[in-house]
This record gives sequence, structure tokens and C-alpha cells, in this order.
Amino acid sequence: MTTFFSYLDTPTASPLSIAELMPGTHNLMEYAAVKPGEQVLVLTEHGVDPVVIQAIEAAAAYRLADVHILSVPAFSAGGHDRQPTSPLLPAAHAAADVVISLTWWGEVHTAGLFFDEIARHKARFVSLHQTATAAALATGARFPLDLYFAIEAKATAKLAAASEIRVTTALGTDLTFRDFTTSGHHAPLTSGMWRPFPYGGVNFYPDRTDGIAVIEESTAAGVPAQRTTVELTANQVADIQGAAELKQYSPNGYYMRHALIGLNPKVRLAGGMS
Repeated sequence: MTTFFSYLDTPTASPLSIAELMPGTHNLMEYAAVKPGEQVLVLTEHGVDPVVIQAIEAAAAYRLADVHILSVPAFSAGGHDRQPTSPLLPAAHAAADVVISLTWWGEVHTAGLFFDEIARHKARFVSLHQTATAAALATGARFPLDLYFAIEAKATAKLAAASEIRVTTALGTDLTFRDFTTSGHHAPLTSGMWRPFPYGGVNFYPDRTDGIAVIEESTAAGVPAQRTTVELTANQVADIQGAAELKQYSPNGYYMRHALIGLNPKVRLAGGMS
């Protein structure tokens, strides 16, 4: 047995706390570069805190955008249900200039929202993937965009100059990445681009990964009920011990696609996803 989380597991905020969320939603609008008259689609699951939705709607409306809210049932955990979504969603997406997604699993292997589908549309797509909460808007989302870009540029330069990256954790993860490239600077969003929010890290793409990863939480297996390890050799998964869901999720095999180093100093680490 494993445990999955959703927005139904997160606390809601007091209606009067909307003022505390507005600095974060202001940064969200800056990140998405929302302009007057643009069509903004706020895609939300039914379980998202109404105060969060209202704060985002108000921030977009303040910039004189035309705001539309589409509330949908929760997407399947980890994107296990890969069937196409309702035809209403791709139609609304195709007409939008900006999409702000407040879904827990929406872009994780869901056919109608996966990254290749997003790239086919004109919309600038910002995802509050598991972060459409008052706590996220009041912490990591408050960090200034320009300052984040400065930290990101410096961290990217250090990564690019390194020959290897080693990651260890108290639970036993010990991975070494070699022969990697970085994703580069996160420039302002353009059509067909997807970005997470609050902004927070630098991706790197290794050709060689060796060691053991101890899974604390994953989109495929939730929080494992037993110790779950993944052994990687030369960037390929050599062995999985523990949660059977990982083997069932991709029976044809795995490889290390990319990893990420978080940079946002206002993001809360306790209980963070791994």
C-alpha cells in the first residue's frame, strides 16, 4: 500500500487572508507576462482552495485580462489514466493566451495536457503543480522574479563548470551524475512554453548516472509503505526494490532523464516532494 496526496489533503485559508496571497499572485502574473485584453484560462480542480482561485483571478483581472475559470474533477494520481481529457479542456486551451493550471497531477502523463500537447498551442502555460495553496503563495511565490533569475544564472554557471554532481540524503540516496547539460536560463515565457510556479530550480540532463536513489515520494508510487530503492548504472535503471507500482508504471524500462536543484530560498523544505 502507498499513499497519494491531493488538494483535498491540504488546509484551506481564511477568506480574509487573500491579502496575504496577493504579492505571490502578482509575481505569478509577472512570470506569465499577462497583458491587458489577453484571454487567461485558470484551470482548477474542484478541491483547490477558493481563496487561492480568487486571489489568482483578482491578480489577472487587475492587469485588465479577460479571465475564465474552468473547474474540473481531479486528474488521476500520477497520471495513471492517460486517456484524453474532456473536449472542453483542449478547446479552451487552444483559445487562451495564458493558461494557469491549478491541478495536482494535470501535466503528469495526462494525454491532453502533456508537454508535447502544450507546445502545440499558443498559450503561455504556468503550472502550480501541487502548489495551488495559500502556503505556497505566501512563501515561495513571494520571492522576487528578477532576484530568482540572478540566482538561477549563477547556479547554472557553476553547474556547467562542474564535471560531476553527487547527491546524498539521510535516508541513503547516493547518486553521481556525469556528462550533463543544463536547461539554461528561464527566459520570459513565450507561446507554447510550460513553466512551474513558484519558480525554483535548475534542471540538468545527465548521460551517466550511477548509484542508489531512495524514493521518499513519487508520482507513480506516492509515499511508499516500504523502503523503495532504485539502482542506476550508466544512466539506466538496473534494479528496483520495494514498491511494485514503479515496475508496473513502466514495464519496458527506465532511464534517468533529468534532475533538478532547487534555488528558491522561500520554498518550505519540510514535506517537500522528492
